[in-house]
Amino acid sequence: MARRRGDRWQADVTINGKRVRRSFKTEDEAVEFEKFPLLGDFIMSRRLGSRARPQRTKYSVSLEYIAQRHFDAIWGENRDTKFIRGRLAVIFRMFGATTSVKLIDTRAVDYAIEQWLSEGLAPSTINNRLAVLSKLLKYAKRKGTIRDLPHIQRRRVNNQLERVWSESDERQAFEFLEQSGFIASREVLRFLLYTGARKGEAYLLKRSSVVDGWINFEGDTTKNGKSRQIPLVPQAREAWEKLCSMSDLEHPLAVVPINRLRYHWEQLREHFSAQRDRAFVPHMLRHTCATRLVAGGVPLPQVMKWMGHRSIQVTMRYVYVAPRDLEFAADVLSKRVTITR
Repeated sequence: MARRRGDRWQADVTINGKRVRRSFKTEDEAVEFEKFPLLGDFIMSRRLGSRARPQRTKYSVSLEYIAQRHFDAIWGENRDTKFIRGRLAVIFRMFGATTSVKLIDTRAVDYAIEQWLSEGLAPSTINNRLAVLSKLLKYAKRKGTIRDLPHIQRRRVNNQLERVWSESDERQAFEFLEQSGFIASREVLRFLLYTGARKGEAYLLKRSSVVDGWINFEGDTTKNGKSRQIPLVPQAREAWEKLCSMSDLEHPLAVVPINRLRYHWEQLREHFSAQRDRAFVPHMLRHTCATRLVAGGVPLPQVMKWMGHRSIQVTMRYVYVAPRDLEFAADVLSKRVTITR
C-alpha cells in the first residue's frame, strides 16, 4: 500500500517474482504504480515520470527502434503510412517509445485495451491500434527479437454502423449544450455533424480553408491523403462563423481544446444515459451525416466524394439505411420516374 516517506510517497510491487520499491512525488502516482505493475517497472516509470533509468543491457530493442528502422519492410506497401505513424504515436504514448518489445506481453496489451475502453473509444478504433501493434510484434518475432507473441484480443464490432443521431436527438443534444453554457462545443459538434468531417480534419481547418462557401480539406490533413472540397451548408456555415468570431485563432475549432470537448461530450453522454453505450462517441456525427445523405437519395459516388472515403466499399456500409432504394430502381425500370443529370 502506498505510504508517505518524508515529502514523497513510496510503493512496493512484485514484478517477475521480484519485489520492487519506487518513490514518487504524489500519492496518485504511487497508487497508479501499485494498480498497474503489469506493464513492467520500466514502462510505469516512463509513464509516471520517475527518474529511474532502464537497464538497457538486457532489453536493447525498443518499439520505436523496430518501427522506425524497419518501417518500410513492415508497412511499405500500405497507402495510409501517415495514419500508421499516427497509430504508432498512440502506441508509443501508451507503452513508452523506448520500451523493449520483450516487455509487451498479454497483460500489457490487456491493460492498453482497458485504458482505451475507459476513454470511450469505438471498438474499430481500438482494433486499428491493435492491428498496428500486432504487425510490429510479428515482424519482431520473425526477426528473432522475441520468442512468443502476446495474445491480442480484438474487440467485437457489430455488423451495423455506430449509433447515429435522429433529428430529435440532435435537438435534445444542442439544447442541453446551450443550457449548460457549452456554446462553443455546441458549434464544434454542429459543424462536425453538417460537414461529416473527421474531428482531426476539422481541427486542422484554417480560416483560409473556407472560401466562397466551400470547405477545402488539404491532402496532408485527410485520412486518404487526398484533398477534397465540400459546400458549406447553412448549419455548418453558421457554426463556422460563430467559432471564427469567438477568437483570433488561425484554426477556429481550436477555441475548444480537445480535452474540453471530450469533457463536454461526457456530460452529453450522461444526459442521454449512454454511459455504457460504447457507440456514443463524437465520430457518430460523421456516421449521422453519411447516413442522412444516403437516406436522402444522394448517389453513392457523391456520398463517397463528400465523406472522403477511400473506396466505394466503405460508402456501401450506409446503404442499409435506405431500404426503399430498390423500389426506386423498379420505378426507373418501369418508367414511372425519370433520372435527370
